[in-house]
Amino acid sequence: MWEQGYGLTVSGGVVSCRLPTGEVERVALEALELVVVATDDSGPFGLDLWWLLFTNPECPLRFPGGSTGEEAVLEALESLPGFDHEALIAAMACTEEAHFVLWKCERLRELCGD
Repeated sequence: MWEQGYGLTVSGGVVSCRLPTGEVERVALEALELVVVATDDSGPFGLDLWWLLFTNPECPLRFPGGSTGEEAVLEALESLPGFDHEALIAAMACTEEAHFVLWKCERLRELCGD
C-alpha cells in the first residue's frame, strides 16, 4: 500500500510528514489557513483520499488517507474551532472526484463566509 510510505507525527503543535523519499515536511497548526480532503474514484486500489493542509495557497502539506500516524493528525485537526465533522464524514464516504473543506481560519471565514 502506497500510503505506508508516509509517516505522520504531531508534536508541540506541529504536524510532521515523512514522505516516501525520506524528506520531512512540517506545518504548524497555528499557521494553518485551510484544511481540505480531496477524493477521487481510484479506490479501493488507488490513493483515493488526500489530506491537504494549507498554510499558503500554492503548496499544501499533502498526505494520503491511511498514512501511518493519521489518527494523531486527525485528533489535532478536530480540536480546531469550527472543524466540520459532517464534511469529514461525507469525504470518507465519497467515491468520486470531490473536495471537502473541513476547516478555514478566521480570516478566510470572514472573507469567504462559513
